[in-house]
Amino acid sequence: MYDPVFKTKAVQLSNERTNTSELAREHGIKVILLYKWHKEYEVFNMQVRNLQIPLNFMMLQKA
Repeated sequence: MYDPVFKTKAVQLSNERTNTSELAREHGIKVILLYKWHKEYEVFNMQVRNLQIPLNFMMLQKA
């Protein structure tokens, strides 16, 4: 549904900003979706670190 690059950028911005609700509104998405993407990003990064494989998060996420 959403482009993986868009999702990754939104997660990165959420790490830089203090108001997640405002960020979600600015990008036309629900805040719960942004939290979901953030969690997926964290889980993915943990799995990659455990495997010690340098993979790109954006390449593996479904749209």
